[in-house]
Amino acid sequence: MAPTQATDIAAHYRRAITDGDLRPGDRLPTVRETAERFGVATATVTRAYKMLKAEGL
Repeated sequence: MAPTQATDIAAHYRRAITDGDLRPGDRLPTVRETAERFGVATATVTRAYKMLKAEGL
């Protein structure tokens, strides 16, 4: 991924939410699982999840 890794991960989950793949009450994968999936550090995933939380998602 590009230097905006946290932004890209947040966008991925934002799309999943808006497309209905993730519904209210569904849990996101753990930080570790997401980090392994995208090949990034856990801190990057934490930043992405904080972005989603700040948006109310």
